[in-house]
Parts: sequence; C-alpha cells; structure tokens
Amino acid sequence: MTACAVLLGVATAGPAAAAGSARPVKHTSRTSVTAHAAASGPVTVSALGGMAVDGALHRVFVGDETAGSVTAADYDGNSVATISGISGVTGLAVSTDGATVYAAAPGTHEVVALDASTLAVKTRYAVATNKGPTHLAFTSGKLWFTYGDQWSGNLGSVDPSVNTSGGASAVTLGQMPATKPFGLWNPALTSTQPSAPGVLALADTGASTDSMAVLDVSTGTPQLTAWYWADYSLNSGIYDISLVPGASQVLVNGTLLDAYANGKFSHVSSYPNATVGSVSPDGYVAQAWGATVSILKANTQTPLRMYRAGSTTPADLAWAPDDSRVFAIAGAYTASGTTYSLQVLTDPTKVLPTLTASAPASGIRGKAYTVSGKLSSTLPIPGGTQLSVTRVDLAHPAGVLSAIKPVTAADGSWHFADTATIGGPVTYRVSYAGDGQHSAVTASATINIARTATTVTISTNSTGYAYNGWAHITAHLGRTWNGHTVGIYAMPVSLPQTLVASGAVDRYGNFSAWYKVTRNTRFSAWFAGDYFYGTAWAGRWINGYAAIADVLANSYGSNWYAGYKFQLFHKSKLPAMGTAVGPNKGNQCITLYAQWYYSGGWHNLTPQGCFYLDNNGVVWIQLNVTGFPLGSHFRIVPQYGGDGVNAATWGGWLYFSVTS
Repeated sequence: MTACAVLLGVATAGPAAAAGSARPVKHTSRTSVTAHAAASGPVTVSALGGMAVDGALHRVFVGDETAGSVTAADYDGNSVATISGISGVTGLAVSTDGATVYAAAPGTHEVVALDASTLAVKTRYAVATNKGPTHLAFTSGKLWFTYGDQWSGNLGSVDPSVNTSGGASAVTLGQMPATKPFGLWNPALTSTQPSAPGVLALADTGASTDSMAVLDVSTGTPQLTAWYWADYSLNSGIYDISLVPGASQVLVNGTLLDAYANGKFSHVSSYPNATVGSVSPDGYVAQAWGATVSILKANTQTPLRMYRAGSTTPADLAWAPDDSRVFAIAGAYTASGTTYSLQVLTDPTKVLPTLTASAPASGIRGKAYTVSGKLSSTLPIPGGTQLSVTRVDLAHPAGVLSAIKPVTAADGSWHFADTATIGGPVTYRVSYAGDGQHSAVTASATINIARTATTVTISTNSTGYAYNGWAHITAHLGRTWNGHTVGIYAMPVSLPQTLVASGAVDRYGNFSAWYKVTRNTRFSAWFAGDYFYGTAWAGRWINGYAAIADVLANSYGSNWYAGYKFQLFHKSKLPAMGTAVGPNKGNQCITLYAQWYYSGGWHNLTPQGCFYLDNNGVVWIQLNVTGFPLGSHFRIVPQYGGDGVNAATWGGWLYFSVTS
C-alpha cells in the first residue's frame, strides 16, 4: 500500500463532470531389451552405432551407440520399429537372405541376432573378450566381427548354423591370420560385397595406423590374401574402407583406390577428396566431403549427382543393393553437440537435369500469353522430349493436368501459349518424367491475371471498451462474383494477429463477430478474392481501457444532496481513497481530478498527481480538505494515463463531504 496526502485546491479548468470509462457490453454468445513399433518419422541418433541395408525387406537399420538401440526404417527413411537394450551398439550387418540383422553389443560383449522384420531377439552370442565385438560383416554364411584392444585386435565369427542346444559354440575367436611385423592395432573396420562372397576386407581405424588386409573366408578358415603394414605409404589414417565389386581393389576414405594382388596392396588412383565413401554393387561410388555427398561412376572424376546432407560430414554412407538410393547418416550441429539423422538420397545413378520455366508477371483474362523455359543436362537430353503441364488456379487449387504438352527443341528450349479465363495467380508446373539416365524434375512459373477491384470495410459498435468488454465487429463486403467469405482478425498491441471469425456475408454484404477486448487492438477484415474480383483489406484501431476500481474508506454514513449520494466523513478521520489498476500496471501512476459543488453546479479544482501504484497496481491516498467550509460537497475521480498497451482510463466518480 502507498500512503499519500492531497490538498483539494482552488477551482481551475478540468475534465467535464460526465467523464468516465466505457461500460462493458454483455456477451450472449541383463540389459533389458524391448522391441516395439516406432512412430513413423525420421531416424535420429546421438552417436552412430552402425548402419546396414536389407534389400530383401527394403529396410535400413541404424544403431545408436549412446542409447543402446537399433531402429529399422523403410526406404523413405521413416522409422518402423526400434529395439533398446543393445548396450553400446557399434556395428550392424544383415545376413545374405535378409532375414537376420546382427548387432555388436560391446557393453555386454555379445553379438545379438535380431529378426529383421520385427527386431525381436532371435539369439545372443557371448564373445569372450574385454573389448568388443566392434565391427561386423556377413559373408559365406557367417557373421564376422572384430574385437580386442590396442595391439591385440583380432577377428572372430558366428556360425548361425551351429546347433548350440547341446553345448556347442557358434562363436570362434582368434581367426586373424598371422601378419608381419605386427597384427591389427585395434578392432578393425570390415567390408564385404555381395558380388564377391567369401572376401572380407579389414582396416585399422583412426590416424594412428593405416594397416589393412583382405581375407579369403570362403572355407570358414580365414586365409590372408593381401596385407599392408602401417608405414603410411598408401594411406594417412583410415576412417572408412569398401571392397570394390568386379575388381581386386578397396576404396579407402571414399578417395584412395588401392589394388591388392600377390599378397600386397598398391595405389591405383584417387577420386576427389572425401572422408567417407561407399561402393554400390554396380561400382558407383558415393563419397562425402564436408556436408556434400557426390555420386561418381567408377574411375571418373566428375560427379553424376551432388546432394547436401546435413551441415557436417556424414558419419556413414550405404547403398541400396539395387542402386536406387544412397543412405546417409547426416550430421547437424546443435547447441548440445552434433546429432545425426538418416537421410535418403534418391536416384543417385541418374543425372539431375536443369529445368527452367518463366511466364509474364501479369496478364488479362481472355488474352493469350506465352510460358517458356529450357531443359538441359550435363548428359544431353534429345530434342523432341515431351513435357507435362499442371495448371493451378483459383478454380483448381490442387492442380489439373493440362492438355498442353510442350516438346523441347534441339537446344532443350520449349514454349506454349495459353489464355486464362479466371483471374488471380495462375501457376504452371512443368515436369520432365526422366528416363533411365536422368531424374525427373519440375519447374514452375506464375502469372497474375488481373481482377476487378472490390472493397471491404470494417466497423465496431464503439471506439473504446472497458477491460474484458465485448466488441461487436462488422465487416462489409462490396461487389464480388463467386467469393462471399470474409475473415475478421484481431491484433492486440504486442500480441500476434489471430482470426476472430470467418464466414459468408449476408444478403446485405455484412458479416459480424464478437471479441473480448483486453488492450488496444487493431481489427481488420480480409477478402481473399474470387475468380473475377481481387483481394481487399480494411482495418481500424479501438481503445482497450485498463481495469480500474476506486473506493473511499473511513465513511461514517451517507446522505443525498442536489440529487447525488455523498459519503460522510468526520474531519478527525478524513477519507482515504483506494485505486487499483491492472493488469500489470505496478509502478505506474494515476492523477486525481476533483470538483466542488456550489452555486448549483460543479466547479473544477486543481488536478493532483502523479501518485504511483505499488507492485500490485494499488495506491491509497489520504484526502485533505483544509481550507474548505465544513459540510462542503466534493467528488473525485482517478485517471490512469495509459501505457500503449491500454488507453487512458477513468475510474468512477466518488462523492463525499466532511461534516464535523
């Protein structure tokens, strides 16, 4: 509470006696493992724990090392199932028949076999190691995995055909052939190719070594085909390795092409710079440099396609077995670190043509105009190629296939003439369907067909409203053709615009709505136009008054005088006036206006202020009438000056007299 004193002084100019707030209008109107179906949506991981593609089921499996989970996604990248409890998953592989997906769970030192269609656990294979298993690959009927610590990297396998019910073990360790001068530094990366069953590539990971090997595992007992010791003559640290189909070669880090023969590796050639890569069954190379993924034909330098995948280098790339897609684990920087998501890159082996389309900016109904453009490609498209056209206008917002079918000239250019019968924006979506070497592509062009102007006006039943008062708003629409709907919107100060109501106007062109006012507000009416008449808008501001209440305290009674009811006070206990203003008006001020009744009328006294409201928007003011005869009659009213959010607001007149 704030206590103040005010002296009601001599008469002066002031507010009219009838001043006050607008009145309200009444409104009438073991690690636990759980597999479950996943909500369809993108696949995201905190730390990649492997990726594998199942061509038989058209599934992509993605591991999250941090969450200890594996998610299955369809070929469009939407998650369909997830299993948790795969502790620290670091690698995935799919069986040749596509029925089983294997997950490396180094947290529990297991290989977990999952049903590829449901992700239910089929079998758990314990691996007797202190580190691993880590990376997986499937070929020749076995699951191969790497494990071990620094200077003790090794190779193991799981034979799913072994019947373990009698105590036989399906897991065999220590299968890395002897190499010189040393063996694997740590658990190696793995790679296989469907076209080369029984061939397994291994590569030490990281910048501290670049050893690699190719093994023949077709007999079940690995034999060393080629070995390269880490002398950095071929590579400078390995982060990714892929076997190349149809050749005795490996692709390292998506860039370096190394051949293997006679027990050794040798450098063959290089693709453009990259840090991660993958080779398709047909020999196409997908490689990533930064956030750009490039697709190249074998032994070429110019990309067929380029894609943007995230904002940093993808964690992994993998081909669909039919070459129809490349799956990228795209990285994105966030405030909490880098997160990864599955991104699907379609038609990777097809060139993406360039298709342009243009139209005049404006036109007139019934008058012909020309739409034109060009179809071009790094891999030429023959002239005479037919395009399709979809036309979108106010009568066909979803689009309708046009009878117009433009044909490209020898240089790829095309054009057609058309005439609009409906006004407003008309968009032409021109499409090339693609072929065996080119992806489909679409371009669009828009022409704005002139429409006749119309008008819309907006009115309210008052220019100002008490706090929480109801405004009655009416929009009036002028002449139109087939459009009769208007929208009424409200935009209170410092708040976003919202739709109050929309609907068809009546036969007089009017549409009305109610709105509860809490602050200064702009009302607007909008007509979106129709086939022949254009858009129209109108707006108006109204005042929204603050909530204000005032009261006198210490009265001992009341009486009537000159038609007014006065509260009575003793001079020993003068009136205290309380005023509350809201909402959120604390530490702002009010001004008091007073009048003295004599000679049959009210006469203004000097205004008093500013009196500051406390944090709760309340102030108490002691009224002093020294200098006036006892029994004089007064009235007093507070005014809040407004703050931009609410308009200046008057309280109600309070009548009092000090009698003795």
